[in-house]
This record gives sequence, structure tokens and C-alpha cells, in this order.
Amino acid sequence: MRCPHDGSTMGKRVYEADIEIDQCPDCMGIFLDTGELQQIQSTVERNYDAKKEHRPDKAAAAFEVKRQLDMDPIECPNCNEKMMKREHGFTSQIVVDICPYCHGIWLDHGELEALEIFFEKQRESAPSLGRMGMLWLGVKSFFDRQG
Repeated sequence: MRCPHDGSTMGKRVYEADIEIDQCPDCMGIFLDTGELQQIQSTVERNYDAKKEHRPDKAAAAFEVKRQLDMDPIECPNCNEKMMKREHGFTSQIVVDICPYCHGIWLDHGELEALEIFFEKQRESAPSLGRMGMLWLGVKSFFDRQG
């Protein structure tokens, strides 16, 4: 498997909960197979308490989301099809590349950690909600932002 950004041969490594991910040794981007992001989301092995307190500049983050969404699509390192760029979870302000064919996800360096922090904040804001409840919370937040 080759990195869609620099063509490096990607290596396998174990992330948390014994989930094997593919990672570029140069740009540190990560490719996740179908279901791996959900597995990572459901585990809590890393402590992000200090990073969860950080308050990002929402205007700058919105500009960055727009910039990334306007970039040309990359090729899936798994099946070489064009990937789609999407903001994950409607309100995360984290753009991920998703393959419409093999359903893999490409994450640039730092995006997996940012998603884990986002997941933990969502769990803390609604601890009794399950995954569907968290999805609904994300949809609601998205439409609240539009109004």
C-alpha cells in the first residue's frame, strides 16, 4: 500500500485495542479499514484530558475546513479510487478522506488524535447517549450552526 501524498510504502502498526492500522513512515498519515475508526472510537486507552481543555479558534478552524474541502481528491491507498472529502461527524471541524468503494478512511497526521479528542468530548457532553444518540447530537449541532 502506498501513501496517497508522497508515495511511500506504508507500514502496519498496532494502535490501541490491538487495532492494526496502516501508516506512512514519512508524512505519518494513517489509513483505516472499514470499522477501525468505530473500534477506536469505542475504546479509551489514551488520556487526552489536558488537550480537551484547549479551546480552538472556531473561525480559523472553519476556514481550514473550507480550504481542505476545496482541495483535489486523493487516491485511496487501498483500491486507488478517488476519495471523498467530508467533515467527520458534522461538527468536528476535522476533514477526513473516505473511499466510496472500499469504505476506508485516510487521516492526515494529527487527525486521528483530533478525532479521539472530539469523541471523548462528545461522550462527556452526553454520557447516557449511545452511538446513535451521539450521531443525532452531531446532526442537531450542525443545524444549530446553520441557523
